Amino acid sequence: MKQKMMDAMQSFSKALMGPVLFLPIAGMIQALSSVMSNTALVAEGGIVYIIGRFINGGIGAILSNLGILFCVGVSMSLAKKRKADAAFVSLVAYLVWLSANSRWLSVAGLMIAGDTAGDLYGTGQTICLGYHVTDMGVFLGMILGVVAAQVHNRFIGTEFDHRTLL
Repeated sequence: MKQKMMDAMQSFSKALMGPVLFLPIAGMIQALSSVMSNTALVAEGGIVYIIGRFINGGIGAILSNLGILFCVGVSMSLAKKRKADAAFVSLVAYLVWLSANSRWLSVAGLMIAGDTAGDLYGTGQTICLGYHVTDMGVFLGMILGVVAAQVHNRFIGTEFDHRTLL
């Protein structure tokens, strides 16, 4: 039992390595682009400034959507067979969760006013892929990635008979 738990923890930590490896590179590129678009160092509207703003916008998309990257990366790493299928299932699970959570906040009257993640900072809610949701950050991606991988590993070899579903 203890060895099984240790093996599971080791598998999980290995699964986190894929998504985590992007963070230092993305951080360095964002820092470089911030320097390139710093008006104390370069002229606003110049070519270096424009390139810096362009790069910063692209890297910002990665850093603001780390949850989905962790979800797909963890599920793909933990899948034993057909890893691409596990990644796709986790992507679908992430999108379904975003939509369901947004709808729940709306129906329950819990949605806080704000149109951007910046407007919602510190409220416990955020905007993720256009959905107004509870802010769970990277932890949501990790949780859904593990769950999707476990379901995938359990049922990947199961063939369901359509007659039994009716």
